[in-house]
Amino acid sequence: MPRALWPLQNGQPAVQMELQNQITGVSASRILLADTGAGSQHEPVDLVLGTEDGALFARRFQGRVVSGGAIPGHFEVFTVTIAIRDLSMVRRVNAMIVPIETLPAGFAGIATIRFLDSFTYGNFGQRGHFGLEVP
Repeated sequence: MPRALWPLQNGQPAVQMELQNQITGVSASRILLADTGAGSQHEPVDLVLGTEDGALFARRFQGRVVSGGAIPGHFEVFTVTIAIRDLSMVRRVNAMIVPIETLPAGFAGIATIRFLDSFTYGNFGQRGHFGLEVP
């Protein structure tokens, strides 16, 4: 099973992925907070990204959501193409676009439980790391 491991960022679990714009060919590597407490499995949001990344990488509008918790408000959701090279994975996911100042310090966004739950995740015996594995 393919597995990807990343060092903790400021003591917090992180996921590194590449955001891709399939039309312009632009891509950028981003580190997102892996937050199992963000959202629920049943919400339509896999990632939370800032407005700058939204402008570059968001494609198809999926609707609006009302968010509570750490980032309260009404936000738009768009599809975004991501890649995690160590997992040989490219997929389209739904990203809620929020003001960049609302994101956790040191992170370009948040990977929610809906996204994380599609993998086996944890430190896989590697202290100081967080990883994803394709089940």
